[in-house]
Amino acid sequence: MTRWVDVTVPLHESLAVWPGNPCFNIRPHRVVGSDSLTNDSIITMDVHTGTHVEGLLHIESGAQEPSNWPADALIIDVTVAYAPNVQVIGPELIPELPKKSQGILFKTSNSDRNLWDE
Repeated sequence: MTRWVDVTVPLHESLAVWPGNPCFNIRPHRVVGSDSLTNDSIITMDVHTGTHVEGLLHIESGAQEPSNWPADALIIDVTVAYAPNVQVIGPELIPELPKKSQGILFKTSNSDRNLWDE
């Protein structure tokens, strides 16, 4: 049986971001009862906030945007590489992948934090 693991981290205002990038922010835009029929919010964030996909467009001009990928492209068999107490993930930490593996997830010291409840 296939084991499914959701590795996404919820967005919140204190979520870490790359230095110099804007923090995640959500604020009310419309409120029911104050001349609006709906509650609506405005979200401001960098595309690298929280759990995200790095497509080639990040480093290659004209590459396909991840938003154009089919959804099933993000459901893959992965190898988990353990990298505790590592500040920078470099090529020396990338393991040889089994044939069935299509990607790598790095389990870092952040994996031990309870990011889902912060």
